[in-house]
Amino acid sequence: MRFIISILLLLQFSISNNIDKFNIERLAYVDSLSNKLIKQKEFTGVSVLINSKDKLIFNKSFGFGEIEKENNIDDDTIFRIYSMTKPITSIGLMILVERGLINLYDPISSYLPEFKDMKKIKVIDLPVIKHLFHFTKNVEEPITVFHLLSHTSGMYYDFSSKYRSVFNKYMKAIDSNPKTLKQYSQEMAKLPLLFEPGEDFSYGINTAILGRIIEIVSKKPFEDFIEDEILNPLEMNNTSFNLDSKISNLPNAYEKKDSQLIISERLNITPYNDFKSLNSKKKKISSFNAFPMGGEGLISTIKDYSNFCLMLLNNGKYKNKQIISKNTIELMTQNHIKNLSGINARNVINRKSVTAVEDTLKFNFPMDGFGLGFYTNETTINQKSIANNKRYGWFGAANTFFFIDPMNEFYVIIMAQSYMNIKLLNQYENVIYQALDN
Repeated sequence: MRFIISILLLLQFSISNNIDKFNIERLAYVDSLSNKLIKQKEFTGVSVLINSKDKLIFNKSFGFGEIEKENNIDDDTIFRIYSMTKPITSIGLMILVERGLINLYDPISSYLPEFKDMKKIKVIDLPVIKHLFHFTKNVEEPITVFHLLSHTSGMYYDFSSKYRSVFNKYMKAIDSNPKTLKQYSQEMAKLPLLFEPGEDFSYGINTAILGRIIEIVSKKPFEDFIEDEILNPLEMNNTSFNLDSKISNLPNAYEKKDSQLIISERLNITPYNDFKSLNSKKKKISSFNAFPMGGEGLISTIKDYSNFCLMLLNNGKYKNKQIISKNTIELMTQNHIKNLSGINARNVINRKSVTAVEDTLKFNFPMDGFGLGFYTNETTINQKSIANNKRYGWFGAANTFFFIDPMNEFYVIIMAQSYMNIKLLNQYENVIYQALDN
C-alpha cells in the first residue's frame, strides 16, 4: 500500500512539474521585450502565446493593430500568417499518405503530368566580365512528393536564389498571373530547377504544388479539403483562405523605413477573394492571388493557430479527435537534409546564410535542419539564442512565428504584422527560455 501511495505521489509531482516549468515572474521579460520592440518600431503590436499540453502559460497582446486607428491587438485579431500556412498544407498532404492515397516517393508527374520532363539550370559566374552565363539541361531524377515536402525539389522563390537576375528572365517567359491552382502548377513546371531533385535544399514554391496534388487526389478543391480535414476538426473557426466578414479585424501590415513604420505594399495584401471590398473601404490592400495558395494563403488568429500547435504537441490528437498519427509527426519533424552535400543544405546545418540576398531581408533560418514542412533543430551549432535545441516550427513573412518544444512539452506562437526579421524570434527565444525552470 505504501508503495502504491509513493507511486501516486511521484506521478502527481511529475504532472505538476510538467505544468509549472516556467517561472511566471521571469516571464515578465516577454512584456518588456515586446514593449521595447514596439518602441523601436519593429512592429505596431504583437501577440505572444505560450501553452503546455494542459495549461495556458502566457497569453498577452501589446500595442496596436493599426497606428492610424490605435486599435488594440487581441485574441480575435486576424493575422496574415503567410508561410505558417505551409505546415498546415503539409499535414494535409500527410493525411492522404496515411490513407494510402499518396506515396511519398511517387514522382509528382504521376499526379501532375506537366512536371514529367523537367530541366535544371546551370549558371557560370564570370566576375571578371560581370556576366552570368547560363544554360539548361534535363534532370536525371524525377521530383517526388518527398522532395516537395522537404524543399529539396530544386524549386525556389525568386528571393531564395543567388542568381535572381537569371531566374527573372525565365519568370518573364511564363504567365505570372494564373487564375487557378491548376494553371499555377502548369506555369511553374515551365521553370528550370536550381539543382537535381534531392541534391540540395532550396526554400520555394514546393508547398503550393502540394496543394494542387491534394486537389487531384482528394477530388476536392484544395481549400475545402484543408477546411474539412484540419480547420473544422481543430475548431479553427477564424482561419481561412477567404476574408468574409472578418475584414474589420485584419490590421494593416507595415515595414520599417527611415526608422518609421509605413504601410507595406508588399505585405499589406489579403487572401484571394475579397481585395475589392477592402479597397472600397480605403485600405491600401491589393490582391494576393486569384486562388488559395498552400504555401502562404491563410489568415488566422493566435487562438486558432494555438489549436493547431496543441494538436502537434499532443502527437496528432486534438480533444478526442486524432487528426494525424504520432508516427507521422515524428517523421515530419526529423531532419531530412542533414546528409545532403549541396551548399544550401550544408549552410542550413551550420546555421549560415543560404542565399546572397538574405542579409537584405534580415533573413536567417532559425534552424539546423528541415523536416517535412517544418524546420528542425538538433544541435546548438552557431545557435543565435539560448533555446533548447530539440524543437521544430516555422514562420511567416509578416513576423509570425511558432515553435514546439516536445522535450519540455510547450509551444510558443508570436504574431505581428510587419516585414520579417528572424532576429526578433531569437530575442523572444532568449526571454522565454530564461524563464524555464530546469
